[in-house]
Parts: sequence; structure tokens; C-alpha cells
Amino acid sequence: MHTMYSLHGGDNLELELVDWKSNRGYRLLAVDQGFISFTDLRFNQWPVVLPTIPKNSEFLLDSKELSLNPEMFNSVRVLVFSDARIKTVLTQINEETPSQAQQVEDGPLYSSKWNPENYKTGLHRLTVTVTDARNRTEVVQHSFTLDKTETRRFSRFFSNLVLNSSFSTLFQVLFVLSALGAVTSLPLVRLISNLFIQRRLPSLLSKLVTSLIKSCLFRKLLYVSSSRLCFYFFTLYPVYLAVGPWVVGSIIESEYGAIFAWGALVEDKFVPAQVGFLYYFLQFLIIHPGAVLACGHIIDSRNRLADSRCWFGFQHCSVFSILLVAGALSILFSISFWLQFGPLGFFVGPLCTWSYPLYGLMIFLSFRVEVPSKYSGLYLTDPGKKTDDICLEEEEEDEEGHLRRDP
Repeated sequence: MHTMYSLHGGDNLELELVDWKSNRGYRLLAVDQGFISFTDLRFNQWPVVLPTIPKNSEFLLDSKELSLNPEMFNSVRVLVFSDARIKTVLTQINEETPSQAQQVEDGPLYSSKWNPENYKTGLHRLTVTVTDARNRTEVVQHSFTLDKTETRRFSRFFSNLVLNSSFSTLFQVLFVLSALGAVTSLPLVRLISNLFIQRRLPSLLSKLVTSLIKSCLFRKLLYVSSSRLCFYFFTLYPVYLAVGPWVVGSIIESEYGAIFAWGALVEDKFVPAQVGFLYYFLQFLIIHPGAVLACGHIIDSRNRLADSRCWFGFQHCSVFSILLVAGALSILFSISFWLQFGPLGFFVGPLCTWSYPLYGLMIFLSFRVEVPSKYSGLYLTDPGKKTDDICLEEEEEDEEGHLRRDP
């Protein structure tokens, strides 16, 4: 992540730096007359230019840095580095004529005269153009002001969101929400369908359920909840992963332990961790719902009462795509566990490795399960209407176990 900057409490900068390992990023930081300036760079990027006076107004710290007294700023000051000789350093304020900066005592500091009285108010722009002996040119611009009341602080929504958030709290909230969603979704669908059939729902909620019944997604969830085997597996598997061990393997060198969603046990010691909450959230945001949807779609496509308005060709492609994404993510997690915890962590891994045969078994069994007619009947009749007013179609099973309509 680049330019991950944020301001805490009004005057506390947090400046995250992109990594050195993959991006070869580093930071040049300078303090000049009590003002801190910085620039983030890439290795072998030349020339390197850092204006220090006047400072970039986006990063002014009112209570920590000196007052902007124009008498202090008798020259524009710039740090310049290169692996070749510096040919020219030009400074320009607003649209004025550029001026040549002079090197100070054979060091990296360059300065040029200016009249700060001309810029006591308002926001202005400083442009520094540096050219070295290899004809490489670097142009740096920033805004500045000598009146702190006119300072315009930097504002980065994503950076503020990330750096001002508590990841510990965020991961725990995501864990709780995903666990509740995975554990309660199918029982809730089953409960609502039973209450709907028994006409025990309020009229407004009954109308809402009537609309949901027409949706393909709700029907697929209903078919999964109607299969006892699928229902118990997809409800209890999230419960186990929320409380039981995910992987058993080499947690640290020569020491074995177990990883849970809420931490790790190593040498009979509990080590709290937050990343497990995020793993659980991703598992039950992508992989688990993909398997549920696949099972529901298989049962739905086998059922002769399937709503013809649903385009099954499109659904086949959609479900297959979801399974590909879920499978790829699951494989990625498994490889990650192998690399972290060794072969034992791969084979004794209920979260990742075991999910392949378990989800695969449920998809296979979806081709063979029988769907209770009680739930399939929701698509033939509207239990919300009273038989006194409208003649309802009654459903009976024939000898082959299929539903048929009798007037």
C-alpha cells in the first residue's frame, strides 16, 4: 500500500512506508529549523529531491512545530542527492521566473533567495526541478503557506479508514457476524418456511416470504435446509470451526500445537491472535456459501417443480464460477498452512484440507437426496391464503415419490 498516511489527534502523524522486500521502498526524512519533512522513494531512483523550507503545508503540525515567522525563512532550502554530479537546481514559486539554487558547503543542501514577505498570506506552490550530469530530471511540487490558519491538511479516506481502525476489533466483529450468518441462515430459512406453511406469520411478513419464495436463491437455500444431511453439516461445520482446532502442526521450531479461530495453544500455553478471525470470515464469506449454493442448485435442478422462470443455464455457469473461486481460495489457504505448519499442518487441517472431501461429499450427496414434499409444496400453493376464499390445489405423492396436482 502506497502513501498510507494519517493524522491522529490533530497533530500526530502516522506515515506507513511501502515495504523494502518487494518494492524497494525507503524514506528520506529531514528536520530543518524545527520543521520535519519527508519523501518516500524507490531504490535507484535518481535524483532524490526533498524541499525542507518552506515545508509542505499538508503535513504542518500546529502544536509541535514553530510559528511560521517570515523572518526565519530567508531562503528556499532543498536537499538533493544523486549518484552523478548535480547540474542544476531550479526553484519556482507559483508562476514566477525560476531561480538557480546554490550548493551549501559542498553538501546535499541547496538554497535560493526569496522574499517571504510576498507570501505571508494565502496558499502558494513551490516547484523544484533538478537535473544531474546524466540528464535525469526530477520535478517536485508541493503547496506551502506562511499562515497556519490557511493550512490545508492532507486527507486520504482509505488511509484514514485503515490506520485509524482497530483491526483487532474489526476482525472480531467480522468473525461474530460470519459465524452467526453461517450457523443461523439455514435454521432460519427452515423455521420461516414451517411458519409460512402453518399460516402463523403476520400478514406483512407473509407477503415478504411470498416474494422471497419466487427468488431462485431462497429456493436453493430452502432445498438445502430440507435435506437433513445437508442441513446438519452446513449448520454444525461452522460451529466446529468457531470453537475447535483448525490445524495441528509445527507452530514454532520443534514445538507442536494447535491453531484455533481465537488463538493458538503451544507448549500448554495460550497465545492470543487476531488473524484467525479474518480467516474464518473469508472461509464463510466465499467458500462455505459457494458449497451451500452448489448443493442447493443441484437439488433445485433435479426437482421437477423448479420454477421455469429461472434460467438454469445461467445458473449452472454462475454456480460453477463460484465453486472455482471458492476452490482456488481454499487451495491457497491449504498451501499457506503447509508452508507455515509443515506437512502435518496440511493433513490435520479441518479448516482447509478437510474442506475438500467434506464439501465434495455434500455436493455428491446432493445428487441423491430426497426432498420432502412439504417444502417443495411451497411453490405449488400459497399457504398464506385461506381455503374459505380460494380453492387451493392439494398435493399428493404418487407411488414413485413424485408430486402431482389434484384439483
